[in-house]
Formats: sequence, C-alpha cells, structure tokens
Amino acid sequence: RHVIHVWHTLYPVTPSPEFMASAWDKAQGSPAQMASFQRLHLGIRSRQSARFFDLARWDRNASLVDEQALSGRVAYGGLDLGSVSDLTALAWLFPAEQGLDVLVRLFMPEASLGALDDRTARNASGWVKDGWIQLTPGDVTDYDFIKAQVRRDMDTFAVRGIGYDRWNASQLVADLDGEGAPMVKVGQGFASLSGPLKELGRLVMTGTARRPMLRHGGNPVLRWMADNLRPATDAAENVKPDKARSAEKIDGISAMTTAMAVLLAADTASVSQESASEGG
Repeated sequence: RHVIHVWHTLYPVTPSPEFMASAWDKAQGSPAQMASFQRLHLGIRSRQSARFFDLARWDRNASLVDEQALSGRVAYGGLDLGSVSDLTALAWLFPAEQGLDVLVRLFMPEASLGALDDRTARNASGWVKDGWIQLTPGDVTDYDFIKAQVRRDMDTFAVRGIGYDRWNASQLVADLDGEGAPMVKVGQGFASLSGPLKELGRLVMTGTARRPMLRHGGNPVLRWMADNLRPATDAAENVKPDKARSAEKIDGISAMTTAMAVLLAADTASVSQESASEGG
C-alpha cells in the first residue's frame, strides 16, 4: 500500500489512495483480477493473459465428492460439445447449504488418446485408467454413449436443467430434448457467461480447506483445465471462457460455467416468483 500512496503522489489525477488500496485488496488471490488492476490502474500489461483461477485456492476447495451420496440431489447440468474427435464435457452442479458440489464427466474417442497423451506428458492415459476420462469407441465422439450417461444421471439426480451452447447444438441435444430432458439454451457471449464464471471464481476465492465452497473432489483433469483457463475480457471487465486464448483444454470449466448459468437463472426465476406471490 505504501507503493500505492507513492504512485498517487506522482500521478495525482488518478483515483484516490483509498480506492486504489481497496481495488488492490480485491485483486488478491485472483490472477485475472490482479492483471486487470495492473492494466487499468498501473498501466502494466502482462505479456501473457493471466490465469483466472489461483491453483492454491483451487486445491483448497477440493474436499471429497461421493457420487453415490449425490443420488436424489437437485442438480444443474452443462454440456460442452467438442469437435467429433475431441473432448466432450458434462458438468453437474449440486447446490448445498454452503457452496456447491461438482461432478464433471469427460468423454473422448479412444483414437484421440495418443494425441492428448503427447500434450500432457502421458498424464491422459493415467486419467483414463483412474476413471477421470471415459473413452468412447472409435475415432469420433460416440454421442449415443454420452446420451446414455445423461439418461442414467437423470434417473439418479433431480435434474432441473441442462445448459448447452445454442449455436453448437448437435443431434445429441435434439435427441435429449425430444426425450423430455430439460434442455436450456445458454448464449456464449459476455452477457450470458460473465456472471456465472465470476461466481465460480468467487466460490474458489472464498473457499478454504476447512470450508470449501466449490467441492470438485480433486479431479486432476479439471485442475489441469482450471490452470489452462485464460478468459476473454471486454472493456467493462466482463469475462467468459475462451478456448482460443487459453493455454490448453478447458472443456470441463466451460461446461461448469454453462451449468452455473442455468443455476443462476433458476435462482433468479425463483426469487421473481416469490416476489410476485408476495405482491399478490
């Protein structure tokens, strides 16, 4: 903070020291917010886009996620459909009294494993062996395989909605919608995704080892993706997942953000309904 006061002395036409100190405090623990603070208030531009998640804080939120214990719980889903030869992610968020429990399923054609191994120092084979990634038969994504998993999950969880990219809908989405699954279109722009991604970031920042708020079970693939994430940012400091800017794969994080968009929309609708009832 002493540096901030010195800087303000040199450049008095800038925000007050109190404002700067407050902005500095808010940026602690978030690489993305720190990069934004440096760019907007100190004129410093990083050579590489900042990570969105602080991995130390991410790890503190790991906790344990028992899939069997999630049976019957209210769940909000998000689908991130990759190319036909790439990763596909299905994320489930389970609201709790404090924070969220997270379950992310990842699918990939078995023929693509070698390429992912090359990019992850052969960690991908270990992730498959440990069950973190499910291989589908052949060299293209088997959407029937994924659809069957969604059906099983809908039988197990109290699913309130499954979000998907309205501009990247596939036959999988059409089939699920035709079978009565609660599919929800989610735009992929700043207006739709900034709030949900920031909420994920807030949960990670406020969670601790004693009181984790985004309990992801220590999923190593999800951790890799959280480390890869470099969000796009607009002039108003809105953010959204950006695969082109990110260091590597972020499919699981994208699916979580879409699921969070569905969850937040449901919360807003619930509050509006309650207000209308009270008004009546």
